[in-house]
Amino acid sequence: MKQNLWSRYWQRLKHDKAGICGLMILLVFAGMALTAPYLSLHDPLAVQLGAKLQNPSAQYPFGTDHLGRCIFSRVVYGAQVSLAAAGIVLGSVLVISLPVGMFSGYTGGMADQIFMRIVDTVLAFPLLILALAIAGFLGAGLVNVMLALAAVWWVGYARIVRGLTLAAKEKDFVMAAKAAGTKTIPILYQHILPHVLGTVIVLATLDMGKLIMAVAGLSFLGLGAQPPTPEWGSMLNDGRPYFQAAPHVMLFPGLAIATVVLSCNLFGDALRDALNPQGMTE
Repeated sequence: MKQNLWSRYWQRLKHDKAGICGLMILLVFAGMALTAPYLSLHDPLAVQLGAKLQNPSAQYPFGTDHLGRCIFSRVVYGAQVSLAAAGIVLGSVLVISLPVGMFSGYTGGMADQIFMRIVDTVLAFPLLILALAIAGFLGAGLVNVMLALAAVWWVGYARIVRGLTLAAKEKDFVMAAKAAGTKTIPILYQHILPHVLGTVIVLATLDMGKLIMAVAGLSFLGLGAQPPTPEWGSMLNDGRPYFQAAPHVMLFPGLAIATVVLSCNLFGDALRDALNPQGMTE
């Protein structure tokens, strides 16, 4: 039955051309990140001042930056840093928010009040501004940026998971498991988790693009990846003084960010439609 259900989800998903296109682009960037040492044409850290700010050519498909480094190679290696950073933050957010949201929504009481007051306090501030403040306090560095984003991003997920748990715990199958004497932890992970997982997966897919932009934005401000690490946001910052004389220095990392974010949104929208229970009756 479960296999048949996932098959029907896939049948709906594969007919969404925009969503499949987004998925394919994401897979291309993921493959690019995994095979960066084989795809790069030059050492992304090699400084060649005699070749600085060259326009795109056969030798340098995306041109070179102000230090003569190959922009194509840096964009390819930058996929490793940007995608890995956003993926680790997203994984950390899910590890924190799923247990907190399910436990809070299922048990209620004082624990629920404490967790929700923490969530309300964090959500009272713009998340990116709060992450900027935390990253500034911790100091510059990609790891600190990831910690800052994870520290503020989990609250929105926890609130959504809590709401889904409140609805799920009133379902007959949960009530039956509770009446049979099943303990809280097995109920949460055997009955509640499958109920909330579809919504969380869709939200995570859509948020992947936001996190990539957040990591790039904080790196652009100098708080994230530090030179000479190839990261898309820091590459934008490096090329800012040369935008008029050599626009290609900013163009290609900017296009990489825009393409990945758009792909995440397209795939996330398609996934949301595919997992929509109401659509299963069509």
